[in-house]
Amino acid sequence: MARPSSKILTLAEKKTAEAGLKTVLKATNDGVKASAALLADANKALAAAKKTADAEVKASNKAHDAVLKATGKAIAEAQKNVDAAAKKHTKVFDAATKGKDKVNAQLATLAAAPVAGKTKAAAPTDAS
Repeated sequence: MARPSSKILTLAEKKTAEAGLKTVLKATNDGVKASAALLADANKALAAAKKTADAEVKASNKAHDAVLKATGKAIAEAQKNVDAAAKKHTKVFDAATKGKDKVNAQLATLAAAPVAGKTKAAAPTDAS
């Protein structure tokens, strides 16, 4: 492969070419700097969004824990009331059972007791 022939530039042409190339380099560097600045801003925004999200999650978890604690207390109190009512109901039920047994025994005794003026063998009489 043959080497391309060199062109000899005048001093003015060289300065013009250097200025043009430096302008291209400056424009390229400015574009890279602008892009880097946009990336930095985007990273800052991402970090801020993550920080905000973490704070909201933390607050939400704290509120959730408070609700769990409060509802747990309410459930425990309700269970305590149910247990007390069940215990009281058992006592009432047992007392009612004993009372019914006594009343039934008294009814049986009363049914077996003779009544004055009546006999079982006597038939009704017709007084006409």
